[in-house]
Amino acid sequence: KMGLDVHEARALFQAADSDGSGSVDLDEFLFGIMRVKQGVKALDVITLVSDVHKLGHMTEEVCQAIKTVAREVNGFKLEMKKAKWRPLSLFAAARPHPTKASEEAAQEFAAREAAT
Repeated sequence: KMGLDVHEARALFQAADSDGSGSVDLDEFLFGIMRVKQGVKALDVITLVSDVHKLGHMTEEVCQAIKTVAREVNGFKLEMKKAKWRPLSLFAAARPHPTKASEEAAQEFAAREAAT
């Protein structure tokens, strides 16, 4: 018996699963057992704290990048709103508006088709 409860066993498994595959191969298992037998060393704690600080800084950088993109998107939306841009207006601009002459031509064509 190792004297572990369910939560500790899960944490041990996750720590042993070094490649994140969801399974523990023989090398990962043996390495995990060796670490448990050795106990926690001060160097392990220092390394862990350092890694947590690095992740914290990386998270801050990602958050700042997301905020920057959000500001740019909101600025773009505001510019488009001021320009009274509508998503479908691009398609409407590409389609010619009917003129009186084109409407008359269409009616003439329809009349000829109906006559034949």
